[in-house]
Amino acid sequence: MYTRLNEDPPKLHIFIYLASALILVVSCAVDIALDEWFEYCFWYFNLFYANVENSTFSGDHSISHLHDDACDESDDRDFIQAVCPEFCDNLDKFQTAGIIMIVFTGLTFFALILVISMHFMLLFKKRLNYKFAWLFMILPLLTYMLGFIFYCIVADVSGIRGTKGSQGFGNPKDFEWKEGMILAVIIIVFMGFNLAHGMIFTRKFLLVDKKN
Repeated sequence: MYTRLNEDPPKLHIFIYLASALILVVSCAVDIALDEWFEYCFWYFNLFYANVENSTFSGDHSISHLHDDACDESDDRDFIQAVCPEFCDNLDKFQTAGIIMIVFTGLTFFALILVISMHFMLLFKKRLNYKFAWLFMILPLLTYMLGFIFYCIVADVSGIRGTKGSQGFGNPKDFEWKEGMILAVIIIVFMGFNLAHGMIFTRKFLLVDKKN
């Protein structure tokens, strides 16, 4: 299951790695809970909900609920589709993309817990008895980055058509990144630095000699 180290590990760098990984756990949790990932049409969206304040739609709606209200059971469907082209199709994409991001974030949490456990073991001069255990260090960045890439592709964030002006209902907004998407990019960059630090300073202590 595990082997003992033949030399003292670099505790300072292990503590730095552990602190960084814990910050990433908190950051990922905060990011999926943020109210605003992007703004589009009359709504602010996150991975689960859409929020708006006007006389027709108000408060928080799940994206599927918003689809029911604005597209399936609404007299305003034609108007919304006119000022926000392909709005109803976009809602379907947003909902699917959000599920994908949640799944990959869950995998990221698992990967972070794994590498945190591995580095915590190093403090006690133990490591997994697996030759390629160090490759697990790549998983947090890989899973989160893939999740965000798939999110952007499925949501088609680069292909969303611009909105058109309206009167009496508020001004529809073109698709615009908000703090959720911006924080996701910051997390990916920070994960890259954390991975580089680990590869330079702690990776060699996770390597298992063939003799072992």
